[in-house]
Amino acid sequence: MQKKVLIFGISGQDGSYLAKFLLSKKYKVYGTSRSKNNVSNLKKLKINNLLKIYKINSKNFIEVKNIINKLKPNEIYYFSGVSSIAEANKNPKLTFESITIGTINILESVKHNKKKVRVFFAGSTECFGNLKKNQKYFNENSHFNPENIYAYAKTSSFNIVTKYREVDGIFCCTGILSNHESPLRSNKYISKKIIEGARKISNCKAQNLTLGNINISRDWGWAPEYVEVMWKILQQNQLDDYIIASGKTTSLIDFINIVFKKFNLDWKKHIKFSKNLKRKSDIKFTKFNVSKIQKKLKWKTKYNINKIIDLMIKNEY
Repeated sequence: MQKKVLIFGISGQDGSYLAKFLLSKKYKVYGTSRSKNNVSNLKKLKINNLLKIYKINSKNFIEVKNIINKLKPNEIYYFSGVSSIAEANKNPKLTFESITIGTINILESVKHNKKKVRVFFAGSTECFGNLKKNQKYFNENSHFNPENIYAYAKTSSFNIVTKYREVDGIFCCTGILSNHESPLRSNKYISKKIIEGARKISNCKAQNLTLGNINISRDWGWAPEYVEVMWKILQQNQLDDYIIASGKTTSLIDFINIVFKKFNLDWKKHIKFSKNLKRKSDIKFTKFNVSKIQKKLKWKTKYNINKIIDLMIKNEY
């Protein structure tokens, strides 16, 4: 029998790529979005006519319960809610509610549903905060130390998922995701902002790119392969939480340098700085031990930072 999947937040980067991947796996794909017309990412992937989208407010329990009861999906993936720290800082209440209440509504609906449903929650490595002086890396046993409202919301939802799995017996888990990129990223994300800024300068449409703090480092991955391992996590007989990352850390300065070199530009001549773009709290350096997902799921990233930047510049989906 054909499997059915319900993707909350199907129009975003991860939801769109997951939909494409699951269609290739012959799933019947359904999704939710705040607007049925928000299908630009799905159109870019040429899959908008291969699935059905419902306009659902994930904070509304009745709407969530009804759609799950109606579709009776085998799997649910939750990507809805505010997804950028910049947006979260501007809308803390909306951020917390959009992430946590949606998580509870799905798990409560599944709890009272007679059909066994597997649920994946998209967590974030932002929950770990900064590495302490005596720490070499974070792994799945590391304590969370959130430093912004987005991370607090993701931490709360992680704990909620753990409760429903361990106490209520729901088949649910969290993928603790590091930064993962693609051409589907909007310009509000630093990776896309840098690439499009360099493109404009190269095309003589701008002279400079203004940024905030560039003295930070991140673990960047390729979104299409990250959604594949999300699916792989949910196929295990015994669900568990995993850090999804490359295990390699790149400084933002190196990221900028790689991008500008590909456009034959010297970034030092074009980058300007604004105090208004600096966050009050920002993770300076982070590193992840990904041995658990490599050993248990036989998975590791194939795309390094140079290849990721290449694909984003070329807009290869």
